[in-house]
Amino acid sequence: MTEQVAQISDAIDEPFERALTRLVSRLFSGVTGVGGLARLSGGASQETWSFKACEGKSQRPLILRRAPPGYRVTAASPGLVTEARLMELAAGHGVPSPRVLYVLRPEDCLGDGFLLPFRESRGCKAERKQER
Repeated sequence: MTEQVAQISDAIDEPFERALTRLVSRLFSGVTGVGGLARLSGGASQETWSFKACEGKSQRPLILRRAPPGYRVTAASPGLVTEARLMELAAGHGVPSPRVLYVLRPEDCLGDGFLLPFRESRGCKAERKQER
């Protein structure tokens, strides 16, 4: 099987937090900045970040899934754009899936990835039964 390199994530040309603030300010009216930016554990080859888009006194919790700089999309690892599209297709067919809010573009200067709304985890079904 021949591995085909589809693309290489663009280098991040400006500080991460500034690029993220610019993006969410463009996507959500009234956003003045980001807060609580934290890289979450897990994700062997991709980054997952939680943060809040600050809108005056309110905050919108979000998740950013992002490929690290230099990540190569291959036939064996199709990347986050494909992951986002598969999640959208699954949701469209009734499969419970996170809602993709936005797929990153090169002009966002954040590499490859997508935004999701943050959802508090309720644990697996077995854990919820034990809590009762």
